[in-house]
Amino acid sequence: MKGLCYRCEYRAQFKEEGHAPRYECGEDGAKSGCYMYKPVKPCIVLPDKNDSRPQHGPPIISSRSYYVDESPKMVLKLKKIKDKKSYVYWIPEE
Repeated sequence: MKGLCYRCEYRAQFKEEGHAPRYECGEDGAKSGCYMYKPVKPCIVLPDKNDSRPQHGPPIISSRSYYVDESPKMVLKLKKIKDKKSYVYWIPEE
């Protein structure tokens, strides 16, 4: 079973800043269920300087990307699909 923690903004926050809203956010491993799950925020990236390879090309031949900043003004949305399933995603704020 795959866990939510590896795909959660709170786990990323713990890894980068050392704190998160719940104790479990900082534990090793991942929970399969959580009432605070929040997908990781999109970020702005730049390719390696002086690298002519494509930034998001096939593995091995693409340039490395480096974090610049979080994407500004993003809003979390919920999309319900069939059988009580839903997915959450970020969109730019208008």
